Amino acid sequence: MFLAAQPLTALFALQIIVTMILLYMTLGYSALIGGAMILVLSPLQYKLAKLFSGVQKKTLVSIDRRGLVSTQH
Repeated sequence: MFLAAQPLTALFALQIIVTMILLYMTLGYSALIGGAMILVLSPLQYKLAKLFSGVQKKTLVSIDRRGLVSTQH
């Protein structure tokens, strides 16, 4: 499974590199700053998404419990 995904991963990396070069040619240094901000903030986005996912699961569990209690009476 992992071996089948390697060509796609390499292609994805190549696409990012080509895109950043084209953006640099069009926008200049601001494209590099934007790309750097995406790289720096990606871990924060991951942590926030994981936090919100946990909150959503807890909310759904409590909603399910409330639905079970209300249908039993």
